[in-house]
Amino acid sequence: MLTATSDPQLSPPSVLPKAADTAPIGADANKVAIAVGAGFAKVFDGGQFYRLRSLVAPQIPLTGAGSATQLRVKITNSPYAGEFAAGENLESATTLESLAHGLKPKWYGPLALAMLAQIAPDDVELFTVTLTASVPTPQMAGELKPLVGLHDVAVNAGRRITINVTGVKPVPESLGTAVAIATDRPVAVLDLGYQNSTISGFDPSSRAMIDSLSLNGGVAELFESIATLANTTGTRPSPEAIRLGVEARTFELWGHSGDSFRDAYLQCFEPWLKGRIHAAKVEGAHIFQKCPVKVIAGGGALLPGVASVAHQLGVALCQEPQEMELKGIYRL
Repeated sequence: MLTATSDPQLSPPSVLPKAADTAPIGADANKVAIAVGAGFAKVFDGGQFYRLRSLVAPQIPLTGAGSATQLRVKITNSPYAGEFAAGENLESATTLESLAHGLKPKWYGPLALAMLAQIAPDDVELFTVTLTASVPTPQMAGELKPLVGLHDVAVNAGRRITINVTGVKPVPESLGTAVAIATDRPVAVLDLGYQNSTISGFDPSSRAMIDSLSLNGGVAELFESIATLANTTGTRPSPEAIRLGVEARTFELWGHSGDSFRDAYLQCFEPWLKGRIHAAKVEGAHIFQKCPVKVIAGGGALLPGVASVAHQLGVALCQEPQEMELKGIYRL
């Protein structure tokens, strides 16, 4: 059950440690952890953590220049050959694709290569890595096979670097977080993703995964419900307009339009979150029953109001879930 235990020694803390508070990890120069989500794509090489917003312009804009938060990418000699821009401040692009719209299989590989080129040492022309990749479903693992091999990548009109991916190890989304935060007791993590929710259990005493499940439904359902309720003018706002307003904490369409959907958010949020937790309790009962510590993580853990509902249900909330996930899968 996803509830607090009556034994105070087994009650989960209300907030888990930040990533910076975890034990140091020895860096392996050839190993990189990676996750590409609907909100952000992230990499961790044992030392540096880099993230990039998961918005893609399939054509590089004609104006402006790239930066650390907006990569302009050219990939050649690769199954992913092409040019694109990804990151912040792309709203003026003629075509803009969000990974929130079911495009993760299309863009996982290209974004992974772009970030690897961005973090590659300045003095190398060949960057050889082995990837541990966070995936939301078992089906996604097959989509990553073209990453193995050589790829020529140039970022922001800089030098071309050859990325040599020697292998890709897929890991369930929530398992990395469970590994990162587990100390002396088994931990169950509910990762609230955009399209899916993932449940993983990890037992630190045996260093073994208890099990991992992927459930249909995630934050997208919440944004769809809010969009429907916020349709007061006859024009239904898009889930993307809702997402940007939630992330900006303004609760205004597109972030700063002046059109508020705050009341719709307040009406929809708690029933949605409790519904997600209930589904996890039912489908993942065999995991939660073995884990005295239960944790909410993933991008959904950053939504306004999660802490209050989690506290009501006796569930811990993972701080810095994006960094925790990568630091955990790096250890696997």
